[in-house]
Amino acid sequence: MSRTLAPDAQELDRIATMSGIISLSDQRALRTRAAIVTAFNQLLFVKGYDDITPAEMAEKADVGRSTFCGHYSGKNALSNPE
Repeated sequence: MSRTLAPDAQELDRIATMSGIISLSDQRALRTRAAIVTAFNQLLFVKGYDDITPAEMAEKADVGRSTFCGHYSGKNALSNPE
């Protein structure tokens, strides 16, 4: 099974811009999600998928683990974005 990278921060910003005006809380959520996705992609290249934990992604993204869990159910949600 091949893994694809989650969209990067620029792609998330592009999607948000195309959808029109977004609220401040939505902008904050997008920045948080982008930071988590970026952290996941960086860790993926350094450690490999099986060795990445949600706690490591949260730490690298500079967010709390509960914040990570509020946005994603786990690393599978990042490796198979839909």
